[in-house]
Amino acid sequence: MPRTAGKQSKPKTDCFTWTHYEVELLLKVTNEYKVQKSTESVDWESVQSKYGDILDMFQAEYPNNENAAALGKEYPHKPEDITKATLSTKLKAVRKKFGQAVDSGRKSGHGRVVLLYYELCKEIWAARQRQIR
Repeated sequence: MPRTAGKQSKPKTDCFTWTHYEVELLLKVTNEYKVQKSTESVDWESVQSKYGDILDMFQAEYPNNENAAALGKEYPHKPEDITKATLSTKLKAVRKKFGQAVDSGRKSGHGRVVLLYYELCKEIWAARQRQIR
């Protein structure tokens, strides 16, 4: 058997594929969290537990199979399949691509998610547009 000392297995976040509906729900929940924290006069991005809090909200709002079918949307995963690491990786990637879109002055060219949900991303990260890299 080959030695694997020093090699780490890839985290599960590399093989997780998000649907557009799941991303939309994630961004809506993130925006709700941001609004909730702003009413408390707290910079939501500085909260240490933000990804855990957003994960809890996301899992609570994730529709079951019957609700998803009634909505006509695809939610193929179980809420418990989405981990804090998976969620934080996706949010960071979307934030980075949104920042690139803002820097270039174009909505397109930075991924389908940013193109589809540009206005929602703008609501979430509008105050930090220049700081996002």
